Amino acid sequence: MSRLDVAIMLVKGLGLQTLLSAKDVVNQSLAFKDLANLSESQLNYLKIVNGFGLMVGGDGISFRPNDAVTRTEAAVLLVRVLGYEEDAKAIQYPRLSFVDAADIPAWAAPSVQVAVQHGRL
Repeated sequence: MSRLDVAIMLVKGLGLQTLLSAKDVVNQSLAFKDLANLSESQLNYLKIVNGFGLMVGGDGISFRPNDAVTRTEAAVLLVRVLGYEEDAKAIQYPRLSFVDAADIPAWAAPSVQVAVQHGRL
């Protein structure tokens, strides 16, 4: 599933679609440089998930709307949606026992640990 598809799913699933026509959403600008081929409707979905801090883009300049969502990104999204982000921020040295734990990026490891602790992974 693409990052754009997940953004749309999140907006609809969380009941945020009423914001799609809100002036503060429509007039919000996005700093991402890779959105030129998206429709206004698609951009509005991204504005909502970005505005709520659910999907922020990794490097600040690209959103990668057509890239598939990775397992790591999905875990981080889950933690953000469920409101566990402060728990993740409090973890300085995550301890993960997955076989592929070394493949989990440092920025995501605390969220993965929190998702495991809460029985979500």
